[in-house]
Amino acid sequence: MKNELNRAILGVANVGEVELFREMARQFNYNTLARATYVEEVHKQYVEFPSSFLGGIKKIELGDLLFITYDKSTKDLRVCVLQAKYRRKSYRKFLNCKADIYQWELLYYKPDINNRSKMNIPKHILNFRHDYKSIAAYGIFYHDKNLSMIDFLYTIPELFTPKSLVPLPSSTFSFNCPNWSVCKSTCCGCSTTLCPTKLGGVPKETLFTCSMDIFEHEVLHCKVGAPINDDVIKMYILKLLNEMKRDAEDSEIIDEILRDYENGYYGEIEDYKFYEGHPSAIIVITDSGKELVSYIR
Repeated sequence: MKNELNRAILGVANVGEVELFREMARQFNYNTLARATYVEEVHKQYVEFPSSFLGGIKKIELGDLLFITYDKSTKDLRVCVLQAKYRRKSYRKFLNCKADIYQWELLYYKPDINNRSKMNIPKHILNFRHDYKSIAAYGIFYHDKNLSMIDFLYTIPELFTPKSLVPLPSSTFSFNCPNWSVCKSTCCGCSTTLCPTKLGGVPKETLFTCSMDIFEHEVLHCKVGAPINDDVIKMYILKLLNEMKRDAEDSEIIDEILRDYENGYYGEIEDYKFYEGHPSAIIVITDSGKELVSYIR
């Protein structure tokens, strides 16, 4: 994906996070195991929560992007609240960049939130699964060491922490790569997953990857984000998907999820008019069963 995305944006003026995520969604469609669409933001999701850093109630965006994946074989519908960044400059140590301390606090501690938008965000949107860490994450586009190509870091907030012991509202954060002894001064392909038991088993979620290509691989294996097992969150996401259809680059992908996943409630969701907008999103359909059959053959 990295090479193809960089070729696609070659010569494009004023490339930013929106253009990069839109192109990332398009690149997923070139893989035979996936289909994806990008949805333009119509309304920001503002929430309030009590801050422990400087005290008081803070109002902030929930995140920049919803990353939603659906596995047709397992029927897993996963969601990740992604905070996006684009680091245009070179780095001395992989990977430092500026970020909002309150945004990080929200995504790190995952408290119940008070909804400040008109989209009825469930108060437990960030903590409906305590057994998954990737409900929230950072997605940082960065230039590789020689500034020749754009790559992508995906990481949970626990591995992206403020460098100062006395953090300010705008602080410098550093990615703390667990494989630093291997990666040294650059990080170009490492990844780690979390297993359901200490004895091993099938890894259930991806905690970080420093490579756009490996991120693509983990998304196709439906390991990014937390599977929805909560009825309130489930209905919120499905109704949100229904609202997103008119702004999606390919609405049929969303229709397929609604028909397949909701299993009988599609008409109810389709008729439900509730939101006054929605955040941006990347929505990916994958099928791990097809890959497994292909691998066995």
